[in-house]
Amino acid sequence: TCIGCEKCAVACPVDCIYIDKEKSPVGKGFRINGFTIDYTKCMFCALCVDPCPVDCIFMGSNHDLSCYSRDGCIVDYAKLPLQIAWGKASLNPTVVAESKVLHSPVWVKGEPSPFEFAGAEH
Repeated sequence: TCIGCEKCAVACPVDCIYIDKEKSPVGKGFRINGFTIDYTKCMFCALCVDPCPVDCIFMGSNHDLSCYSRDGCIVDYAKLPLQIAWGKASLNPTVVAESKVLHSPVWVKGEPSPFEFAGAEH
């Protein structure tokens, strides 16, 4: 489970890891609201794996980037069940689809997305 240290995000050379956290109301540490990886930017270099002190992030042999829009390649691991996020269970397409639903890009806080889907009717 992510502890919010952001060492993986700092190590990422293409800045594709976004961690949304807030101070824990009880005790030390942070509460993770979102742990998102934008696979449209990721170059799968695995530089994010070694700095993680709790082995929260790892590279596996399976990945599925088939989607109809670029927003589908942005996965929020905080919304996935832990067994799936840790690679110990197979991915349920419904759960993955729900985790990929974003109201706005994660790098824009509080602003509507200026982009529209290709082929959208005006």
